[in-house]
Amino acid sequence: MIVRSAETALRARLAKNPAVVLLGPRQVGKTTWPESSPKTGPPARCTSTWNGPPTAGPSFEGMVVENPIAAAGERRIGYFFRTQDGAEIDLVLEMGGAPGIAIEIKRASAPTLEKGFTIACEDLGIRQRYVVYPGRERFSIRHGAEAISLPELMELLRQ
Repeated sequence: MIVRSAETALRARLAKNPAVVLLGPRQVGKTTWPESSPKTGPPARCTSTWNGPPTAGPSFEGMVVENPIAAAGERRIGYFFRTQDGAEIDLVLEMGGAPGIAIEIKRASAPTLEKGFTIACEDLGIRQRYVVYPGRERFSIRHGAEAISLPELMELLRQ
């Protein structure tokens, strides 16, 4: 493994915070570091990656990742999930050691799901599937997922 200069800071933050978000340009190791690090405890703390230019999208995704984790409180553990085939879920919330809620984050006003999200949900056996987007209406999307606003999701998680 390549020793990254930020590794010490990331490990210190993971020890103090329930989530650490890795943002940055493409091909800098945002996925490689979490996948190659020795894991202790739950599958991972909320470690996530975004492979796009530094625009409003990553800022929105970072905000969305932090808020549901805070709303769910200590009863749920949040993490990023990705298979070797590339199927991924932006945020998985587990309770009692079992993944229960899958959250995909889309900045588009008409969000759509990638096939990988559905595959990852099926692999983990997750039935509660949400796509957080900047709109206000709640509506069904394909494969059992619902588009939902961030405030409404946070209220749901507080219950």
